[in-house]
Amino acid sequence: MKTSDLPEILSDPSLDPRITPVELLLFPEASGDRARSKKPEAPSPADLKARLEAVRERLEARIQNDAGPYEHPLSICYHLARFQARFLHEEIVDSPVEKAARLVIEQKKARAAKKSRLKASKKKAKKSTGSIAKKVSDDDWLIDRETALKKEHENRQREMKAMHRMIQSFKAKLDIPPKLRTAPPEQLQLEMARQLNDLSSRFVVDESDRSLLLLELERYRNPDYIHPEHRAIIERQQQEFDDLQREFRRERKRSDLLESEVHRLTEQIIEGPSPSVRNEQLHELESLRRDYQLLSQKYDMLVSKNIELSNRLENQSHVKHLEQALDKIRDRVNAVIRSEGLTSEMLVVRIRREVEQLQRARTYLGKALFDLGMLYLRLGRKDDALTELRAAKELGVDDPEANRLLQNRADA
Repeated sequence: MKTSDLPEILSDPSLDPRITPVELLLFPEASGDRARSKKPEAPSPADLKARLEAVRERLEARIQNDAGPYEHPLSICYHLARFQARFLHEEIVDSPVEKAARLVIEQKKARAAKKSRLKASKKKAKKSTGSIAKKVSDDDWLIDRETALKKEHENRQREMKAMHRMIQSFKAKLDIPPKLRTAPPEQLQLEMARQLNDLSSRFVVDESDRSLLLLELERYRNPDYIHPEHRAIIERQQQEFDDLQREFRRERKRSDLLESEVHRLTEQIIEGPSPSVRNEQLHELESLRRDYQLLSQKYDMLVSKNIELSNRLENQSHVKHLEQALDKIRDRVNAVIRSEGLTSEMLVVRIRREVEQLQRARTYLGKALFDLGMLYLRLGRKDDALTELRAAKELGVDDPEANRLLQNRADA
């Protein structure tokens, strides 16, 4: 659209319709010196159409993401509805058409009054032929003027309908509910107020969530801070590890005693006792050998399990994993807080991501408890195994075999 085709107030070269608000395009008389005028001139149909063409250019630029400041679709629809109510549904005050129509009506009334007076007064029937001809000529001029004004009024109505259809096509491109596209300005104002209230409510909720997250972050800034639930799990695992070490030392001591007893009996047999005593000793020795072999197997199994558990607790310790995960999360959270240029929404999103990392660490801890429970189950420590499996299930680990064991204990 050329700048010369715009209304006078929009013909400024620095005023680009693509970046000009819709309200200023539709109501340019509301800004500048015209806003201080007591009686602004009514715009002509050509002026109204030029305003709508400028709005069309603005909307097309908005669709192509080439527009200026963002305008809410509901706000654009509200200004279009105001434009319809002001210029397309009501007669324009002091327009040339209205003035001419009012003049024709007054002339008709005067002519009718004059005609009635002529009929009532027969004394004035002797008028000259010249005056009568002049009267007929005046009547013909009034009839022609009335026809022209009527045609002009019809043309204006057609232009108004065309502009109305143009505005409805603009509204159809807006992302708003269909019922609002035909709503009056008053209803659109109520809808904008309702949406503003909803946005305010969501903002208050987001601010509350942000405050809670910031409080939680303050706790995690402390290097020695560990969640109470995780701290209890770590202490319980350390206690169980100490119990396993004590049991391992007891079994090793029993194995040493049994080995010394076997050596003693072997020496007695070598010294040459009587056949009957030898047979009894041989029988006892065979029994002791079987017991020794069984204890040796148990000892080897305990040694291997203890080595495995030691490696898990030393090299791949759940405590270390949890501490490392918490340290990483704490570092990332501190980096997010120290970052500049982040909005509240971006800060909340990043903090939530770090909380999700903490939840994943909780999942890893649950799997570790499940592995420890299965290890206890293989060692025959069923009560300890059920305790660990129950804790793993509370942390989100779901295993059919573990569920069956827990259900059997609950039924018992």
